[in-house]
Amino acid sequence: MVKKLIVIILLLLVIQTVIADTTFKIITLGDHRISLIIRENGKLTTIDSHHLNTGNGDLTITSSVTPEYLDLIVTLKKNTEEIIERKFEEVKSGEEILIKFIPGDVELKLASEVEEESEAINESVVNETANVTIEENSNVTLENNTEINETVQVAEEIEENETQETEQEDTKTEEINVSKKDTTGFSVLGNLEKSSDYLLKIIGIIIVIFIMIFLLSFLIKKFKKGDFNISSNIKTKSMSEFLKSKDSSSKRIDELERKIIETKKELDDIRDRERKLKELKDEIRKLERGY
Repeated sequence: MVKKLIVIILLLLVIQTVIADTTFKIITLGDHRISLIIRENGKLTTIDSHHLNTGNGDLTITSSVTPEYLDLIVTLKKNTEEIIERKFEEVKSGEEILIKFIPGDVELKLASEVEEESEAINESVVNETANVTIEENSNVTLENNTEINETVQVAEEIEENETQETEQEDTKTEEINVSKKDTTGFSVLGNLEKSSDYLLKIIGIIIVIFIMIFLLSFLIKKFKKGDFNISSNIKTKSMSEFLKSKDSSSKRIDELERKIIETKKELDDIRDRERKLKELKDEIRKLERGY
């Protein structure tokens, strides 16, 4: 029993790690209605669909579909009039998907791609600033070389300026590194929140399994003790009572039949008496007429 329970828990853990929710963040027009139809890549069967009012134009839809790649059909309507309809193919599931769905501006990107683009932009900005500082430093050094022969005091001032500029560059690079650390920290927190959600789901499923096992063991113990024979005893008792009631009712019927027969006899006697009385009256009348 314990081995089976361990196997079930391991299977649940594996399933939770394999199945990941796909989140769709949609930016569209407000006060419209949007439809999101999800299909497996290259197939026509719909595996999930959502039909929602856009509200203020920002929507978040979560789907627990299993295929690795999906085909999406997105439709925007105003009342019954279709505004836009687009089909996106070979979209990777299990990630956060950003959809910009505005007339004249339709775009679908993965959140990971957006992060990579932002990192590339940051790197290009850093490289541009570094090139600018190098050019400035080279210009400064040329000017210093021309002015070194004039006075030593001017050279010392130029060196101080160079040290200040390098300190400013160091502070800039430190700020950029701190911002990168903050963004990575937020992504780590997001992953921790997702893992905590999965852990809560797993704990809930385990509790349900324990309850089911407890109920099954309880019913099995009751069955072994023979508590289920109560119903058969109840049925036997009710049958005996039924037979007794049947006997009493048959006796009552016999008694009623006997009373009916007696009553009928009494009625026959009364009729005979009436008939005899009538005959006597007729004879009396005949005798009176004879006189």
